[in-house]
Amino acid sequence: MSGSIRIAAPTTFGRLHILPTIPNLLAEYPHLRGDLVLSQLRRDMIDDRVDLVIRGVVEEPDAVARRVTNLSLVCVGSRQYLEKHGVPTLAGSNPRIDARTTRLSADFSARPSS
Repeated sequence: MSGSIRIAAPTTFGRLHILPTIPNLLAEYPHLRGDLVLSQLRRDMIDDRVDLVIRGVVEEPDAVARRVTNLSLVCVGSRQYLEKHGVPTLAGSNPRIDARTTRLSADFSARPSS
């Protein structure tokens, strides 16, 4: 296999489950090049030119999806913050929550950078 692949995933999931697999992937497919985008923000596969995305809910009717794992999510906040803004009962149910996000992007390749 050769060519390029762009993968998007939530930050923590990507750091814990995807990044550790890249050295073995590149050892098996040394001509593969890739871009791994780790972000809590939902990626638009078409606009962002993403080949593979890992996320909790698939909303695109034409997407081909497969369950890869079961995860439990938790909402974490300081007592003062949650008293001021409320505690959400369902994901996305409290638009006043000021969610902190991180975006990391890295190119990966078996070839050294020029």
